[in-house]
Amino acid sequence: MPAKKIKIVWGIVLALAAVFIIGYTTVQTQGMIQGYLVDVSGLPNIVIAKRFPWELQIAAVLFGLAGIAIYRKAIDTRPARIAVLAVFVLAAVIAAVFFVPVQSTRTNLFVIAFVGGGASSFNLALIAAVLADLIFEKGNTNGTTNGRPGHDREDHTVE
Repeated sequence: MPAKKIKIVWGIVLALAAVFIIGYTTVQTQGMIQGYLVDVSGLPNIVIAKRFPWELQIAAVLFGLAGIAIYRKAIDTRPARIAVLAVFVLAAVIAAVFFVPVQSTRTNLFVIAFVGGGASSFNLALIAAVLADLIFEKGNTNGTTNGRPGHDREDHTVE
């Protein structure tokens, strides 16, 4: 498998993982605020004291920083970035269509996490970041970038 195809697959897998992790932390955060934890079936199962889950909020921020670092290092071709953007946009569209039915039927945790991740503001921020990355790499002609115009030159100077 050529390197560009591997990067596209890697980008799709990372984007799907990001949507699921964002949705999972969102579902558990909402549950903790209301006094329960959600089990794999998507139903409130474990009753806990109502509280604001600051540790999940910190975990979401750390996950975001780690995701950005992995994205900047691993996804360095235009087709891979377009694939990542497509996954985030598709997740947002699916979440817009299925948010109410999934919330009312409580199907299972994985579906709820995907829809919650697609509907989150974090997903919209990732769409904006990948779009900005695609726009700023437009000046590069050699096919790979670090996301910044002028940083792919051999002498490592900035234009």
